Amino acid sequence: MRFNLKSTLALLLCLTMILAASLSGCGKQTAEPAETTAVESTTEEVMTDAAETLTQADDETTAEESEAEETEAEESGTAEDADETTAAETTGAETTAADETTAAEETTLDVTKLSTAQIVEKYNKAANDAKASSKSIKQNYCENTQVTPLEVNNAVLKPVANKLVESNMGRDKKKNGAVYSSNADKVKNFPVSGQSWASKLTADDVKSATITQNGDVSTVTIKVKDDMTPNKGTHTGKAFSLVTKQQIVDGAGSAGMAFIKEPSIALTYKNAVIKAQIDEKTGRLISANYYIQWGLALSTTVGLDVSMYFGIEEDYTINW
Repeated sequence: MRFNLKSTLALLLCLTMILAASLSGCGKQTAEPAETTAVESTTEEVMTDAAETLTQADDETTAEESEAEETEAEESGTAEDADETTAAETTGAETTAADETTAAEETTLDVTKLSTAQIVEKYNKAANDAKASSKSIKQNYCENTQVTPLEVNNAVLKPVANKLVESNMGRDKKKNGAVYSSNADKVKNFPVSGQSWASKLTADDVKSATITQNGDVSTVTIKVKDDMTPNKGTHTGKAFSLVTKQQIVDGAGSAGMAFIKEPSIALTYKNAVIKAQIDEKTGRLISANYYIQWGLALSTTVGLDVSMYFGIEEDYTINW
């Protein structure tokens, strides 16, 4: 089973359906210890099979998705005229191209004195340019973690459910070292997924934004405000690829939604952090790391409540 956000979603959905079905079938009867063990064993096997089936269906759906529209970025460049070149050489400047001269002047600025708004804008410009104009973007890894134990109001099935969820965490092998060269691939796989841009953050969207510099490389760290109002990625949605309520509904299908109360589906997002390295000579993004915790809570038609938080970390290197 592949370790990614969609397979995790499929696992949660099949888990909910199996738990709901189990509760509905068992009613209020109390099983003997030996019978409980049998139920746990059988349920774990059924949940595993269901998770694999849903994940396979998800793979097929993903393969049929239309590619996002490619966005073409026009390259522009300016050259120095003869007089400017001569002046640069006379003063001992190391570069003669206008863009290089401007970049060299920018390195003299103390970036650590930038305001929160300026740091956010600096990151936005570098990230958006990387998504539109870089030669390629390499995804170093995508890792899913279980942040909190799965909460479910069924004492018998709870430990089995948590064991299954934990065993399905880890790195998505298909994304380890994946390289996105076409504009369509970058739009689809580099945050924000499905958008031609990478960030629309403002100072009002962040808890903090800091920057440090080591030689010609600066490191930007942005902590985005939490979105605890269910299904509203007001802040995090401006820089992260989020799971949405509609994805839950679509992923569950008619069979899954027969067990799930749609109004109860609540997704929240918190502790989102972006760490990005920028080349101060060119203003270009060198690398970017995204971490966010997302929570899912829902209720079933047979009175079963499920909730938990996952963490997802994605790491990229930009090639120019």
